[in-house]
Amino acid sequence: MVNDSSQVFTWKIGGTAGGGQQVAGLIFTKACIRGGLYTFDSSEYPSLIRGGIVTYRVSIGEQPIFSIYKKNQLLVALTKEAFDYCLPDMTDDGVILYDSDKFKILPKDAKNRKIYPLPLKELVAQAKILPIASNIITIGTCTALLDYDLNTLNQVITDVFSKKGKKV
Repeated sequence: MVNDSSQVFTWKIGGTAGGGQQVAGLIFTKACIRGGLYTFDSSEYPSLIRGGIVTYRVSIGEQPIFSIYKKNQLLVALTKEAFDYCLPDMTDDGVILYDSDKFKILPKDAKNRKIYPLPLKELVAQAKILPIASNIITIGTCTALLDYDLNTLNQVITDVFSKKGKKV
C-alpha cells in the first residue's frame, strides 16, 4: 500500500461538458494500467442542467493505490474556468497544459508553475482530424511529456475506438 504521496503521481483534466475529458481520462488510466502501474481514478461532473466543469483525475503509482490523491502534478485545463477551479489542487512544482486557442495563462496566474500552451484548434487542423479528437492530442502530449510509452497509449486508443469505424 502506498502511504507516501511522493510515490504517487496525479494527473487531472478539466473543461466543459462534451470536451472529451472522461474518454481522455479513461484512456490515460488504461494506458498506465497496461504499462504495469497501479491507478485510482475519479470523475467530477455537474448536472447538465446547471452546466459547469467536468474533470477526470487519476493517481498513479508503482504500488497499489486505494484512494485519489488531492494534489495534482500535471493538469490539462481546457477552459479558463477549469484552470481556476483546478489550480488550488496543484503541487507547487506542478505542470499545466492549457488550450491556448481558448484562453491565456500568465506565469503569475499559474503562481509560477510551469505552463505550456497547447493550441488544440491549430493542432487538430495540422493533423487533419475531427475537432472532437482534440482530447487525444492532450493525452498524447501528456504521455510524451512524461516520457511514457506511446505504443501502449496507441494500443489503448485503438482498442477503445476500433468498434467506432475507420473514420473515427
